[in-house]
Amino acid sequence: MQDLMAEIQEFDKSLGPGLKIGRLVSWPQGDGQAFYFVTSIGRSTVKLAWLQWLDAWQSPVVVDGEALRPAVERAVKARDGLRQIFGRHDPARESR
Repeated sequence: MQDLMAEIQEFDKSLGPGLKIGRLVSWPQGDGQAFYFVTSIGRSTVKLAWLQWLDAWQSPVVVDGEALRPAVERAVKARDGLRQIFGRHDPARESR
């Protein structure tokens, strides 16, 4: 499973910074993280596909597969900032 998350992280990194289709976003939830992929970007909302990872947490930020665009942009910006500071961000490691 660690290899799969490493591949997901590399794919996310290859897309570059900013909100784009295919980006991995996550929010803290319970004792881990809730993970989603961006599938569509609208003017006010973003459609997301849930990634059932480890404890399979879901975030209340996401309702019926959608979240408000500012919430997703903030999650992406946080991921990009951590990647810039530390070289990479691995929230799956934090959720173990």
